[in-house]
Amino acid sequence: MGDSKDVNELMAGSSSAAALAPLIQLRRIMPEDQRHRDTRPRWIIQELMREGAVMTVCGLPGSFKSWVILDAAICTANGLGSFLGQPIRNGPVLYIAADDGADMVIDRLRMVAQFRLGSTHYDLIDVVDRGELNFSDTSTSGLPGAAYLLSNTIVSMYEDYGQYPAIVVVDTAAMAGAPTDDFGHSYPARLGWLKRLAAECHCCMVLIEHVSRHGDESVDVRSRAWGSIQKAGYYEAVWAMDKQGGLVSLDASDKRSAKLFELYLRFSEEEGVYTMEYSEEKYNVVKEGIYTLLASEVLDVATVADRLALEYQTTRRKVSELVEEGRIVVVEKASGRRPAKYGLDSTVLLT
Repeated sequence: MGDSKDVNELMAGSSSAAALAPLIQLRRIMPEDQRHRDTRPRWIIQELMREGAVMTVCGLPGSFKSWVILDAAICTANGLGSFLGQPIRNGPVLYIAADDGADMVIDRLRMVAQFRLGSTHYDLIDVVDRGELNFSDTSTSGLPGAAYLLSNTIVSMYEDYGQYPAIVVVDTAAMAGAPTDDFGHSYPARLGWLKRLAAECHCCMVLIEHVSRHGDESVDVRSRAWGSIQKAGYYEAVWAMDKQGGLVSLDASDKRSAKLFELYLRFSEEEGVYTMEYSEEKYNVVKEGIYTLLASEVLDVATVADRLALEYQTTRRKVSELVEEGRIVVVEKASGRRPAKYGLDSTVLLT
């Protein structure tokens, strides 16, 4: 093997430029550093949202994806102690309104703040308007221009608030130029830099994705990317949402958590008003929704079912349970073809 050359000689001889350039290599974590490294997950929302992760909130259009993450943003940025029953670590939020734009997002933030804080005033949430971030942009050096813009924006927030944003939201990924022409197969290759940015800036990157049911041709092709993205293993955590009548199911998991969350959410149906109830039991949310409605009106079972988009038999059973618990009363008894009506006012109870 006398003719073999030292590897450094081979590298240096490959080009004159390489001989002059500093040694560039992968960043290694040495064993002594590994021994002292804290590898415990750093939760922003306990077991639901993790520092340094890239996650998605996904679901069909109209499944309240943006509302849920805006709610999480208000709770995280404004000192509230929990979200969906889980402890949270507070910190600023960066929200990139790539789809609906800044004005709609601000309107929604005010509604969520009114519900959570009792006022439309909120702090520590910066909003970027649509058209500002485009994942497909590249700089003259060939590096993603989006990476330069987003990292500089996050550093700027650190300078303003004294800490990095806990959550960075892109709503939606497709409208920010995420690749969907190949049903998401190029996500890992073209957006892998988001994982490094999330780790280095100690934040959770949240990409909101529209999806559709298999074979649903009524939804734009870009919305059907999720299946392939999921298979590619790009995301480290998922909040999958599905609207079921008057309820929204939320299935959530994170690679570092041993728990799968299965929650049921109910949102206000009133225009311009945001409220959200949640439960691990679907019918608990149904019951509370019925109680809230009957607390303000006297209605029959069929009307309650129609108002809340519930099955009639389910509604009748839950109304009966509320009567048995003494939380509502029969305000008007059934008579002939006229159905019974229920509410809170027992003073007009017919005997």
